[in-house]
Amino acid sequence: MRIGELASKAGVTLKAVRYYESRGALHSRRGPSGYREFDGRALEVVRAIRAGQRMGLRLDDLREVLEHVSGGHKPCAGLRKLIARQRVEVADRIRELQEFDSYLEQLENAAETDASDDCPIISRAQSARTTGGGVHGEAHSANTRRIRN
Repeated sequence: MRIGELASKAGVTLKAVRYYESRGALHSRRGPSGYREFDGRALEVVRAIRAGQRMGLRLDDLREVLEHVSGGHKPCAGLRKLIARQRVEVADRIRELQEFDSYLEQLENAAETDASDDCPIISRAQSARTTGGGVHGEAHSANTRRIRN
């Protein structure tokens, strides 16, 4: 099956198929005409990749599971490990968001109780940015890193 047919059947773009292949999650061979040719299993692999990505799993992690399965092993053991790692990351993210929410609550409360012309939200945010310290600075940094990635 050629790349266009695979992409169409799997409901992905040509670029996605090329990306999966470049990351080692999908394999093709070049036919006599020079076009990529994928075996019948490629459609199943692309669909598995998409399903895993919808669950929030990274392509590199999914590639490990696919290699595990292609080695004749059952997928559950590999998936169990992958899901356990994902849950740790989710728990870390929840903790970061709770810390950031606490910081936002402090800013909100400071604004409610302050009657001066200077806005405490701005001064605290500027202080956190220049010092980078405290829970709020770390939570903000973690959120910024995730957004940029």
